[in-house]
Amino acid sequence: MKTSNKILLGVFVLVLLVLTGIHFALNQRYKNGQFVTTTMQDDKQDEIALRPVKHVRLAGLDNVVIEYADSYRIGVGKEMPPLFKYKLSGDTLLMYMDTLEAVNYKNNSRHVFQEVKLFMPAVTLIEADHSSVTIRGKDDSSGIGDTRIELVESKLSFGNQSPESVSGRYFGDVSIVARQSSEVEFLAKGIHFGTLSCELEKSTFRDNDMGDINKFIIKTDDSSKVEVGGANFKKLLVPGKE
Repeated sequence: MKTSNKILLGVFVLVLLVLTGIHFALNQRYKNGQFVTTTMQDDKQDEIALRPVKHVRLAGLDNVVIEYADSYRIGVGKEMPPLFKYKLSGDTLLMYMDTLEAVNYKNNSRHVFQEVKLFMPAVTLIEADHSSVTIRGKDDSSGIGDTRIELVESKLSFGNQSPESVSGRYFGDVSIVARQSSEVEFLAKGIHFGTLSCELEKSTFRDNDMGDINKFIIKTDDSSKVEVGGANFKKLLVPGKE
């Protein structure tokens, strides 16, 4: 065999050995659970029409988005697992993770991570327990009622369609009670509040130098943390220290 052919054969064998080694290593990592494969899914959602409600209760949901709309409805992904449940009781909507179904589904977590959207013209009370919620404001300031939000070990974000968007989003007067390591934060620049009243118990508030608050009232215990930019700090009122 010619020397050049021997060299080519050697290179071919070397490349083949390298590819075989890579394949074996990746296969072992996959079997060991070091990474998982994913598939692209249709991002369209099914919508469920609701009768008007005044109260919303959330439990065990890690990606809830609430948007203002002209009707009440829920938007869920077409591949939403059976862990997600909802029910209506009087003027209250309850959305939650079914812990019994989680056992059947072999899910050891206590959260539904898939996005759930909630569209509504207004809501009086939002209660979140072990959940993460993003509220996107209304595109004009007319007709916005007062909203009370109560958090227990939950995260609440006020946002827009994108963090850099400066188009106005309005929230009216909002009252928040955050307990047990909850978090409240702003995630967009063009968000506006009439009055924002916030009571913190072992929780955190941060505005990330974003948002505009006409009147800002905050009450906090010694275990809570408040991070406020200069613009909103100037409007901050601390009960007993006005």
